[in-house]
Amino acid sequence: DPCHEEVLLKIFSHNRCNSVVGAFNCQYYEGEPRRHLVAGSISPLDVEGLTGDDFALYVQQRQKLVRARRHGRITLWLAELGWELVTIAPIVKGLAPIGLVERLNGGAAVTGVRHAGNESEVDLRDGGRFVAWCDCEPLSAVAGDERWPFAYDRNAKLLRVEVGCRGPTTLRL
Repeated sequence: DPCHEEVLLKIFSHNRCNSVVGAFNCQYYEGEPRRHLVAGSISPLDVEGLTGDDFALYVQQRQKLVRARRHGRITLWLAELGWELVTIAPIVKGLAPIGLVERLNGGAAVTGVRHAGNESEVDLRDGGRFVAWCDCEPLSAVAGDERWPFAYDRNAKLLRVEVGCRGPTTLRL
């Protein structure tokens, strides 16, 4: 019972190309000055039906991206009534599209992924701040007929692209 035990309540949902896990600290101690933290872990094993062995996990509020194997875990500490969303995307051919991270379930914005040679295409519902785990830095990020600015963190394998177009688009990396 997450309202009475020091455990996180976890729920998951599948998107087309990734999944999302919501973690919640359901405890509240009215009138107590000390805030209670609850620790728990998130793993690809938390998502039923998830296929693959290698994943990227994006912790939304902390804006942290980590790589994990199927049995890997990340630890979360949540304050009373705190929550966190973790997008879990399989890494395929060096890419794991997380989605448009300014949205609550940004992974739902990814509607398709294709790989051809050294190029990948990610179909998006709209423009915005796109994030992906990427094994190597792309040469460019093109959506519509325009190149869009991007930043790549080699240590974290974190790719951020500011896709400025609106409406459904395909991002070519």
